[in-house]
Amino acid sequence: MRHWLRGGKEDQQERIADLVRFGIDEADARRYLEEEGEVAAERFAVWPQNEEALTVFFRLKRQWRISPLSGRPLGLDHAAIPPTLRLMGIPSRRWPALFDSLALCEDTVLEERD
Repeated sequence: MRHWLRGGKEDQQERIADLVRFGIDEADARRYLEEEGEVAAERFAVWPQNEEALTVFFRLKRQWRISPLSGRPLGLDHAAIPPTLRLMGIPSRRWPALFDSLALCEDTVLEERD
């Protein structure tokens, strides 16, 4: 999901860290990624458990609060989330987990803009 939230840009350090978490030696991970090169966008599917959150996030794309001084995004307008979830027919019992996922999406996008 992070791939899509970053606009298709790769974070090589994060990829290395992910491989290390799975038990691959850091030097081997670097060598593998150097040999592999940039990963094609079509190889990035959205996992089923992330699909709903990503769909909601994209529906909220025009609900960002923007700083009047800098013009930079500050975060999503959280007041827009419940009506969006209702319009999408998402049961309220799933809202807390979705809210957490949306916060991750929001943080990822904001980090990318820094």
